[in-house]
Amino acid sequence: MRAGILACLTLFAASAAAEPKPKLEPKPKLEPKPTLQAKPTFVPKPKLEPKRPTARYAPKALKFFLEGLASQMQGELHFAFNAYSSSRGDMNHEPETFFNQALLYLQLEQTADAARLFKYYLQYSPKDVADRAEIEKLQKQLDSADQVVTIGGEVKDSDTEADGLVLVDGRLIGASPVTLSTKDGNHDIERVTATTYKQENFRARRGRHEYVGLRASTKDDGGGNVVITGLTEGTWKDGTTTFAMGKRFALPVGRYKTTPIRVRAWTCTPIEFEVKSTKELTYVRVTPGEEQRVNGESCYTVTKVDVQRLNVGGK
Repeated sequence: MRAGILACLTLFAASAAAEPKPKLEPKPKLEPKPTLQAKPTFVPKPKLEPKRPTARYAPKALKFFLEGLASQMQGELHFAFNAYSSSRGDMNHEPETFFNQALLYLQLEQTADAARLFKYYLQYSPKDVADRAEIEKLQKQLDSADQVVTIGGEVKDSDTEADGLVLVDGRLIGASPVTLSTKDGNHDIERVTATTYKQENFRARRGRHEYVGLRASTKDDGGGNVVITGLTEGTWKDGTTTFAMGKRFALPVGRYKTTPIRVRAWTCTPIEFEVKSTKELTYVRVTPGEEQRVNGESCYTVTKVDVQRLNVGGK
């Protein structure tokens, strides 16, 4: 089938030596992305078709371009991208190649990369190219796109993804998987199930739709009805009670006042919280302040302690 497509497409192009042009930035690398579990609404959906080659293409560049176009028409996006990159080579900056690669990024919902390649398309196209106004408008839309992340996960001891709740920066977002817009920068992402807890740091980047999968296990990340988070993971003993930071552990019903010590990041003052039930998860979020020196030791002030009780089906 691809051979037939290639034969037809060659009718649109004539071989010609490419004129030398200034060297472009290094070609972008396209990394495989997991299947998104929810579709964002921010991605523009323009009705654009891949462009055909023109007489400017050199024979070798034309060959790769036609292979890329055939792959793109068959939905083989990564093969298409690699072929287009080969068509560009070091000095072949034909606008049709940039345009078609931008469409590939748009299909993958990577809007920042799509906007960048549309910019190159406009840069190397004639000033009077017919779709200049349309692409300039689209590029502006893509440049202002949100950061979007889809958060899911699994419990690797289970054959299917366990039901879970997602928190971002200590705020309960909803049931997993969930898709949301975030501010640019680093965020704490947490996922709790009936038996497990997992936390990761995620960097949101403008114009991208990322997938974050938090993979937990009942052996390493499970057990207990309490989670304290906000500082570096570790354990400490206060009297006869053992506490943990960044992992689940068990406490009976009662009020607690403890100072995290002898861990990599500990507090200058105690944190206080109450466990009201062993059948729900008591989630304690500590917001640290400035680092101080107390009795020759480094510690962090505590600016806030938030306590949430999460019903995740625990026993």
